[in-house]
Amino acid sequence: MSAHRLKDRLRRLTSTRQDHSKTSTATSSLPGWERLRATEKRTESGSFILRKNYFPSSLQHGHYRLDSLREYAERLTPLCAPSPETPLHCERLLFFDAETTGLGVGAGNVPFLIGIGYFKAEVFVVEQLFMRNPAEEKAMLEYVLAIMEERDVLVTYNGRAFDWPVMKNRQVLNRIASVSKPGDTEPIHLDFLYAARSLWKNTLESCRLSIIERERLGVERIDDVPGAMAPSLYFRFLREEDPALMRGVFEHNERDVLSLVALAICLGRLLSGEYDSKQLEAEELFRLGNWLERLGETEKAEKVFSRLIARDDAGMERYWMPLALKYKREGKWDQALALWKRSAARRGTFSSGAVNALIELAKYYEHQQKDFETALTHALEAKARWEARPLFREHGEEYRKRMMEMEHRIARLRRKVRLKSSSGSKRIHANTKRTHKPLQQQWDMFVAETLFNGWQEEGNG
Repeated sequence: MSAHRLKDRLRRLTSTRQDHSKTSTATSSLPGWERLRATEKRTESGSFILRKNYFPSSLQHGHYRLDSLREYAERLTPLCAPSPETPLHCERLLFFDAETTGLGVGAGNVPFLIGIGYFKAEVFVVEQLFMRNPAEEKAMLEYVLAIMEERDVLVTYNGRAFDWPVMKNRQVLNRIASVSKPGDTEPIHLDFLYAARSLWKNTLESCRLSIIERERLGVERIDDVPGAMAPSLYFRFLREEDPALMRGVFEHNERDVLSLVALAICLGRLLSGEYDSKQLEAEELFRLGNWLERLGETEKAEKVFSRLIARDDAGMERYWMPLALKYKREGKWDQALALWKRSAARRGTFSSGAVNALIELAKYYEHQQKDFETALTHALEAKARWEARPLFREHGEEYRKRMMEMEHRIARLRRKVRLKSSSGSKRIHANTKRTHKPLQQQWDMFVAETLFNGWQEEGNG
């Protein structure tokens, strides 16, 4: 940068600060930024670039209309941390996404572009705050924190672990008073990354927002600037001061904010039980049930599991044993028993799943039904299948340990069968003795009656 250009830049900064001391807030247009529909925002603490767009709340973003969030906002309450005292509604939500100079949360990482979105009457407002140089950071942060005082729930994607810690660090370095209320240390977070991982970790190639947009929200980005390129474009802007360099970054950030709304609607619908199970993969359905159960939605979770069990797709047996274990813990023996039998019958003859199912059946009949013969039958079958896995013997220690457990179970069941058999024989013998006594008495009475009748006949004769 030439000396003349540096002096001119410093003169602009000085004059801007002098103007701010006279004016509390103001906006003005600047060459280059007008093409991005952005203006200069002036406050008592400094200035920054502000880009504000108003979208009709009926806007369709991917599969979802933005205003449909009003129907599902309250359903998102269980996802908040900490839990809010009152249910959510749209006007409390502040959608937040920041573009930073790095990937860490240390003090050297600076948010140079902050995108925020919120519902206001019949529109959805997206405001984007951009700092042209480090001197504008304080004014930009104060503007965001002031809006957070009006909307107390921060909606982000990995914001709880990244965006907000970066904001707090910069807030401290700029000596800005905390936005938190007295006694609070954190705003209410609605971070969708955790929900996304719970649902789609094993289904999608990754849980990046761009992947979820394409695969689950119906949003296809065209000519999008990847977020990873944003820092290098910003550093280039600092050298060249050309607003056109930031156009793609602004558009990327704006789409992120809109996609947060679409994702909120998607998750709200799942929490409400509004989904087509036929369009969900089995793994997704299984994880949806687990997710709902963790959130305390047990009835909705049970409906999901029932739909999963009803499927007959290839590979469905991998979910039967985990679900049977769940029912076992809950004492729902009929459901668990059905899945163990189904797993033992359908799984491959030598699969560990079939062996595990047979062992669970042996446990059930031994401890719950006291049917030791049936329990022994299942235990012997489990051992036979385990022994028939020659390749597994290479794992030595694990194979021997499992075999010892099965042999111990079989030995115990055989003892119980013998004891039951011997005790049964004793009961039969005792019953026989008890039945002999009345028969003997009847015979004695018959003999006595016959003799008596004979004596009577002789006497009469």
